[in-house]
Amino acid sequence: MNESKILITGASGQLGKALLAVFPSAVATDVNELDIADSKSVKNYNWTNIKTIINAAGYTNVDGAETPEGKTVAWKVNDEAVGYLTDAAVSNNLLLVHVSTAYVFDGHKKMY
Repeated sequence: MNESKILITGASGQLGKALLAVFPSAVATDVNELDIADSKSVKNYNWTNIKTIINAAGYTNVDGAETPEGKTVAWKVNDEAVGYLTDAAVSNNLLLVHVSTAYVFDGHKKMY
């Protein structure tokens, strides 16, 4: 019998590894298994048995994001990819948890 699972993107990163320690039976993915910055890769992924996506992937090289190439990669991974995962979650009736950091949003500033 197949069990519904959690899928963790960015599983080889610092946050991904920490999440895998908490959810050891999760499906661990990284860019080699699922390129979240590629809409076709996300759309064609086998979402069978996945119930929750935890997005721990991100472009974290702050200095690198200041270069033209880095800006492009950062935009694809930190913005467009989240949209692709959102589309997959909606299409497959999945819960999407997107993780950010205090560097981006510390939770203290009222946003609305």
